[in-house]
Amino acid sequence: MVGYQEALKQNESLAEHRLAKERSIVAQAASANSGRYFGDETATGKGVGLKGWLTGPGLKDKERSLHSAECLVLFESAVEATRCAIEIQRALREYNREASASKDVQVRIAIHSGEVTITDGELSGEAVAVASKIAQLAEPEAILVSDRVFDQVKTQITQPLLKVVQKDPKNVRFPVEAYKILLLPEESPPVDQAPETSMGPRLAVLPFVNMSPDSQDEFFSDGLTEEMITELSGLDGLGVIARTSVMQYKTTGKNIREIASDLRVGYVLEGSVRKAGNKIRITVQLIDAKYDSHLWTQRFDRDLDDIFAIQTEVAEKVAGALTVKFLAEKSHRDTSDMAAYTIFMRANQLLQQKTESSLREALSLYTQATARDPGFARAYAGIAQAWYNLGASGFEDFGLMIKEGERAAMKSIELGPDQAETHAAMATIYLAEDKFESLRSELRKALLLNRNLVDAHCTLAEVQVSLEGLDAAVKSYETAHELDPMSIGVAMHLARTYQMAGRTAPALEILQRLLLLHPTSPLSQIGLAKYYTWSGDFAKAQESIDAAAKLGADESSLKLSQGMLYAVSGRRKEAEEVIGYFNGLNGESARLLGIFPIASALGDLDLAFKCLMRMADLHSWDSAIRYNYNYFLLRKDPRYKVFCKKVGIPP
Repeated sequence: MVGYQEALKQNESLAEHRLAKERSIVAQAASANSGRYFGDETATGKGVGLKGWLTGPGLKDKERSLHSAECLVLFESAVEATRCAIEIQRALREYNREASASKDVQVRIAIHSGEVTITDGELSGEAVAVASKIAQLAEPEAILVSDRVFDQVKTQITQPLLKVVQKDPKNVRFPVEAYKILLLPEESPPVDQAPETSMGPRLAVLPFVNMSPDSQDEFFSDGLTEEMITELSGLDGLGVIARTSVMQYKTTGKNIREIASDLRVGYVLEGSVRKAGNKIRITVQLIDAKYDSHLWTQRFDRDLDDIFAIQTEVAEKVAGALTVKFLAEKSHRDTSDMAAYTIFMRANQLLQQKTESSLREALSLYTQATARDPGFARAYAGIAQAWYNLGASGFEDFGLMIKEGERAAMKSIELGPDQAETHAAMATIYLAEDKFESLRSELRKALLLNRNLVDAHCTLAEVQVSLEGLDAAVKSYETAHELDPMSIGVAMHLARTYQMAGRTAPALEILQRLLLLHPTSPLSQIGLAKYYTWSGDFAKAQESIDAAAKLGADESSLKLSQGMLYAVSGRRKEAEEVIGYFNGLNGESARLLGIFPIASALGDLDLAFKCLMRMADLHSWDSAIRYNYNYFLLRKDPRYKVFCKKVGIPP
């Protein structure tokens, strides 16, 4: 158990309580997984420590005596041992969420398979030595397995495994490779178990295949995917995976079960669309991923004008198959003009790209849609979102963004008060203005109408970090991550919030899983670089920065990560050179966002506050300023309270 001896010195009864809790959880998990638990019934004294590790085949009939407070669980197979280890760590995490920090129980688990020798009641042998050495390599709350166990379990568990280290432990004849089992903090059960969460059944709408003769109609099939996600999100009691995650499977060699495992869903909706003139053919099928069986399949040959009726009918069929409630009043149909609707779908695709040219074209198309149908509420919401993205990215004047964005958002709410997207659009404009109470009000309305809105959960988390604290923000980011498990941005925000809350193990696991899911994305390495910089592991931070550079990370991101590493590791001259780089940039927001954190980490508070007060004027300050360790010195300065008062957050 991590930190047991130190805890024993500080509070003996509390330390013993933690030890007893750990043993209870391990024993229960062992019993549930056909394991034989050996606790240290004979160990006494105040210097007792706990080192948890499990071993696999070849030990089930052996006896042993344990030194200190070690524990051992014996199994028939490595798969049973691994499943038990996963169950133990999950149970401990659940306990830690409810317990106070002083009662936290963290253990390291190692799994190896092999024979042992017992001489005069003492357990020894290569299997014991390997398991013990691997346990020393593990981080708190981690599970490491040897290469021998890896070969036996890699196709039997759904959790990813990451190669950790190759060592030649002392007293072991052959080198051993260790693999870490990556567990998400709120990991859903495997597909072959009940795929339901607090949100009920979980479903992914895979990208509809474009079968149209005109390849230019690709946007229509993508748009239909997004519209089906929106329609199905109106089903009461159904969790629907966000567009960001599902669109990554537009071209994939993975089968349904593999995709369902990635996204942690029990059901998948897939289909195709063929559009020719005013005629469409849509084929849809609902699949139970557990059994890879079709629950419902249907083909629709209709006029294009019937697109809304098709979406509603699909939602009704899904609701019936999954026994969730279909709420007809939640239908998002808000135009009958198919030309306006087609323009709107094209604009939605462009909005996702978030380049200056795509955002400007999206804004133009949304405007065209409202010109054709002045009552098209979601098109006005699109105008507001396009303006927000243009302003937030520095492509448009901030004041103009607020003026035009707010006007469009207010119009959208006027036309569609029962549309979640209209309230979400208004919330983004209030976010830009730091109008927190109005922002929270709009977010609540949006999430009441559609609790599957990932952006709304993330925006709420940003506000909660500033006003309510980390616990509330963690819950919102966890919900967003549950709905959008493949999103790099959501995962990085959740990992950062975990780390600020002192939950370093789950933060690292999320980032390592992100690297497995997106091995060619420089952002995955940037996230790890930030984590290691905060943790003080400067060598690993530099490795991640170098890897991000090889993957083509943009210069500003690399410079910021490198500058922060220089500042935190005491390389002041190099950090100041990076500040010089940001001083040379044209955009004011880009300059401030680069200079401020590096100056804060260096302790150059005059420069940091100069930047911060200007960022307050521009509404572009870091929402995590109350907790980010980079700003520790900043928060002790009297000027920090002046800033807090200016932007309306508690100091």
